[in-house]
Amino acid sequence: MEFSVPMKSTIERLGTWDGKSQVREPEDRHFRRAFSELSGKVAIVTGSSRGIGKATADLLAKEGANVVITAKDQTRLQNTAKELSVIAIPGDIRKDVDVQHVVKKTLEKF
Repeated sequence: MEFSVPMKSTIERLGTWDGKSQVREPEDRHFRRAFSELSGKVAIVTGSSRGIGKATADLLAKEGANVVITAKDQTRLQNTAKELSVIAIPGDIRKDVDVQHVVKKTLEKF
């Protein structure tokens, strides 16, 4: 599978992509230290009902962050939230009103 230059650099920073919504962590002490400092932090992950967004949300949650996921497809979003044990707030980040709603609900929760 061939990736664009920005995607390649993202994958190099995060680890390797196996095509199954999973990012395998690199064996890098700096990477591990950065993610170990996430306990208690809040992360909003957009486009996170599948693909790299889902994998990112999964990794952040496993590292202790309080994760809020958002995407346009409400059904798939709710299924992903249940699977990852995170909070789902549906929205389309192309719309300012949805962005404000996601941030407002996140602030209310945390």
